Amino acid sequence: MPTWPRRDPPARRQPPRVAAAALALAAAAAPTLASADDDAPSAQPYRPSVSTPATLTAPGWIEIEGGLVHSRDDRARRDGLPVTAKLAFTPDWGVRVTADAWVRTRDDSGSQVSGYGDTAFVVKRRFAVDEASAFGLEAAVLLPTAHRGVGSGSGKADYGINAIYSADFASSWHADLNLQPIRLGAQVLDLEVTGSGERDEVPGKIARVHR
Repeated sequence: MPTWPRRDPPARRQPPRVAAAALALAAAAAPTLASADDDAPSAQPYRPSVSTPATLTAPGWIEIEGGLVHSRDDRARRDGLPVTAKLAFTPDWGVRVTADAWVRTRDDSGSQVSGYGDTAFVVKRRFAVDEASAFGLEAAVLLPTAHRGVGSGSGKADYGINAIYSADFASSWHADLNLQPIRLGAQVLDLEVTGSGERDEVPGKIARVHR
């Protein structure tokens, strides 16, 4: 999905430091009521902190994904529990709803704020090239539903488009490339390019550029 630029922890609003710790746990899970059924489809986890694949989940199945995000800068920190619900209508069309179920921020003085985060709605279209590759396109809106002080967006409705290319190659390798312009409220476009690669389903970042 479009990777919304996270707000810095409520500190001095300085540029991120190279040595600042940032951790994203892609603990994706997709339980289904029919998990014991041999015919149940395999999960299609996304990695929003790294990249998003062009493929969708199995049509007609609701897939739930959750994780933990932690970032810090000196004594300031931000912790969140993002949750995503995904539903594909066909192999090429689907929707997704993502929200921070809980967020806690702390500034340098030790003051803390916690609450529910912002909510994103995404429509996704897949364009298959062949059995090994596909393009994808996502249109998203991030609504400012967060408790004051813990939002991940601009504080107004933010809009994003995510262009995706996914491909399998060299038998056991897979790569996802995302190109994502984002309109933050009334501000100008922000451009983010992300990518990931994996061998035997072990993810790793290829590139990430963010202004």
